[in-house]
Amino acid sequence: MSFPREWPRRLSTRESAVLCALVGLAAASYAVYGILLNPLRPHVLTPLGYYGQVDQSYYLRSARVLAKLRLPNAPVQYFYGLGYPVLGALFTRIGFRGDPFAPADVLLFGGICSLTFMLTNRLWQLVFGRTSAAAALVAVAVLAFSSPLFQFIVTPENSSVVVFAFLAIMVLLTAPRTITWIRAVGVGLLLGWILAARYGDVVFVALPVVAALAMVRRDERARLAAGTAIGLFVVVAVIGYSQYHAFGSPLTTPYHFHTRLQPGLGNDQSLKNYRLAWVPSHFLGVVVTGRINGRQEPTNPMLLQFPLLLFAPIGAFAVLRRAGRNGAVWLAAIVASTLASLFYFAFIAGGAGDLAYGNLRYWATWYPLWAMLAVAGVYYVLLILRARVRAARDRTEGGVVGRGEDRAIEQISNQARSVIDRAIYGA
Repeated sequence: MSFPREWPRRLSTRESAVLCALVGLAAASYAVYGILLNPLRPHVLTPLGYYGQVDQSYYLRSARVLAKLRLPNAPVQYFYGLGYPVLGALFTRIGFRGDPFAPADVLLFGGICSLTFMLTNRLWQLVFGRTSAAAALVAVAVLAFSSPLFQFIVTPENSSVVVFAFLAIMVLLTAPRTITWIRAVGVGLLLGWILAARYGDVVFVALPVVAALAMVRRDERARLAAGTAIGLFVVVAVIGYSQYHAFGSPLTTPYHFHTRLQPGLGNDQSLKNYRLAWVPSHFLGVVVTGRINGRQEPTNPMLLQFPLLLFAPIGAFAVLRRAGRNGAVWLAAIVASTLASLFYFAFIAGGAGDLAYGNLRYWATWYPLWAMLAVAGVYYVLLILRARVRAARDRTEGGVVGRGEDRAIEQISNQARSVIDRAIYGA
């Protein structure tokens, strides 16, 4: 099969925007399909469905209070941060009273996939020197079909807010244009949203912001710092007042009331529930084996659900080696994902014993980043293999391999390279 000389061509900015929107629409449609087929949906097997589970029941309880334009006034109404329940409240007001988080999750997943498409193009430009719609589509496909993320979309989980907000922050920080006040305040509001949804995750997501502050020009640095502080302060003030209203103190969080069943461990904020000694066994059980104390858990480990994860460290190495100073935000995100992973592996519920309770959501924030890095890692390996083939071919010229056979090898190598380039550089 022959291709026109001009194929493949770069997509224009408008064409890329249209394709990005189509990716979001397709992802949202797929989320609708997944939710409709979820047997845990309300009124399928039971009237409450997944709202009969612990976490989801508290999300719904908070959303119903907020939908009445009231703040929670007791721990039972404010068991998790309000950053996710506020979406349920919005759609309850619109009319989705039976399952108010379903439309929110559909929109979040569409946004997550659109932002992943956009960021993969930027990562490709940074590391490999040009954008690639094909690589971006592959990264989105890996995220949607070959990572654990989708299960936390079809069943309500507050981690979906953090995933979306993190990607939105990365889009704002990696845009080639000068940082404006609107973008800076947007970063702060998004950080505040993450804080309102899952509290501690904001510490790790803030690392790329710190990297951006260190790398931008002085005038942009002041704008980004001030704008981020303003946006974050607005949300923190709302959170503080809501906690004062519910708990009597702006510094008391909902996790103060998450008391562990094991005697002596206290609540989820207690350092007794975090031990570095647990990291190796939790990593092995959650990521690789899915086993605890020799017993196989019913839920597959992360690597079985996300096999291309093995290539993510290679992609991270490619960013480190080829991006230089311009990749500071990306490198900070990679470091943040590593630190956050260690943090949750050190958590008492971060082991294989909690796989059945959906603890893979603890790492959900980083699945899009790891999908992008995995695709980049695969292509980086292909580049290395192609270079090795070329080197081997050069060594055999005029030597052991005859001219006719050498030309055949060269033709096959050129064809393989052409297929790889056409597959990856679809834009």
